[in-house]
Amino acid sequence: PAGRNVYAVWTELAGGGADIYLSRSTDGGNTWTAPVDLTAGITERCVEPVIVAARDGAVDRVYVAFQRVVGGIRRLNVARSADSGATFTTSGDLDTTASTDNFKHQLAISSNGQRVLLVWEQLTTTNLTRRVVARASTDSGATFAAERLVSVNVGASANAGKPRALVTASGRFVFVWRE
Repeated sequence: PAGRNVYAVWTELAGGGADIYLSRSTDGGNTWTAPVDLTAGITERCVEPVIVAARDGAVDRVYVAFQRVVGGIRRLNVARSADSGATFTTSGDLDTTASTDNFKHQLAISSNGQRVLLVWEQLTTTNLTRRVVARASTDSGATFAAERLVSVNVGASANAGKPRALVTASGRFVFVWRE
């Protein structure tokens, strides 16, 4: 029944590596599936999972954003499921600006999970400027629009960060951040 699915996601640190795992319960948390490695096949350390889920008809749409650490630089990926967490597809890197470190990410989704928003803080490694950027999907995470600058970055300290976002009932994306 609707509302009885529960999802847990975590980072498992083992053998010098780090993978993102998910387990799900379809009975309100009484029993759980065996953990599934969402980052199987990714050789770099994967950390800081963030999860959102929404009901779409008879199934949940589940999204997990995480950092993939490459040479000390954090890249952002999203694993998505259209079948209540039974299977997942993982995106490539969603941060596309060269020479940047990407972190403090958050996911937001519409009530049916078909509109997805990934927002994060981006540090330019060459001059240490911080800004808030986002990528949005209107097709259940199958594709994401180009990276979009969200922050204004003006004033005496033109650095922005700690973004938060939501998707309104009408499907609009709303952002807040500190600057």
